[in-house]
Amino acid sequence: GRKIYRTTYCQIYYAQLARTMSPPEPASIQGESNKLPPENARTMTKSDSSSGPLAVANILISIWSKISQRESPSESKTAHVRLITIAASHYCEKVRWVLDVLERDETSPYYYTEDAHPPGFHSWEPLEASKGAASITPMVIFNDESNGNIESNTGPTALWESSKIVETFLPTLYPSEIADEVRDMEADLGRRLGPAVRCVAYYYLFQDLEKYEKAAMDIAADPRKMSNIESTLWGKFLPKGLANGICKSLKINEDTKRASVQEIRAVIKEISEKLGTQEYLMDQEGGRTSFGFTAADLSLASLAYPLVRPPEMEYWLANSEEVPPELNALTEEIRASRAGQHVLKMYKEHRPVDEQHGVVVMKYSNRNRSFFQWMFGY
Repeated sequence: GRKIYRTTYCQIYYAQLARTMSPPEPASIQGESNKLPPENARTMTKSDSSSGPLAVANILISIWSKISQRESPSESKTAHVRLITIAASHYCEKVRWVLDVLERDETSPYYYTEDAHPPGFHSWEPLEASKGAASITPMVIFNDESNGNIESNTGPTALWESSKIVETFLPTLYPSEIADEVRDMEADLGRRLGPAVRCVAYYYLFQDLEKYEKAAMDIAADPRKMSNIESTLWGKFLPKGLANGICKSLKINEDTKRASVQEIRAVIKEISEKLGTQEYLMDQEGGRTSFGFTAADLSLASLAYPLVRPPEMEYWLANSEEVPPELNALTEEIRASRAGQHVLKMYKEHRPVDEQHGVVVMKYSNRNRSFFQWMFGY
């Protein structure tokens, strides 16, 4: 009886999750391109998790996890940024990359702490931080007085949408001569490549959980990257309705997977042709006029990383032997392309990595709350 109750409870939880996160249905569907999954799920509200299973999960996580902050890595780093993420998200990697650049830059005052969550449990912290305005990640929380590019405000500022965060914190990635073109390409990649890569990855990882559950856990709910309670709950619920709830909320199914694979190949072909012999995406006149590394290169590299698998991202990926062969085949196909090689080059030449390990690591502080911390309210 208890087993049936637990299973039914989880199924209700993720049916509720699918309802609250699902974007509105389009008025009409015409053509294969319109079968692509949405870029973002619907914004959740506080009322979505005020009762039922969502409320119970929220309470457990709030009891046994906490918000924490890293110590400043140096005296020159005086402006802290809290980065709320889905640990596995390629959209979040785009912002993480920018914040790592700023933390590495000795002239920048910024350093950050990543507050990572597994998909499905990620909405509560953004909702609280933005005072109910948004439930999406990545989101950054910061005091803005030290950055002249940000309008003055009283109290912490919350920013979401990866492109807005990137341009706010690193505007040099948008050279004035071609800023609109860079924004257009960034938006196009975010609208097409981003959802397609996510759809394909989730589809193949969740289609046979008995075989690929470890890979899914390593990617999405590694306890090294988040609170133990979130990792544990996610692992317990994954085969009991969580996977289905995520797929329903993001419109991931056989049709959208097929459309996503086609879209990925189309984007890779377009980018490969655009690059040609150029060093960077926004170079002009066959590379004779170069603007260097821009937000366009950043967007392509970060959004494609789950499939291209740059060695610098080893910490964020499951072993290739543990993932479905369909994903490995797509990785080999993309890596062989001009666009795939460009992604690998951008990571090698422009992605800051941990000096000790030679890979990108998470900058975090312990988020686990002990029984005594909970009892005494800290």
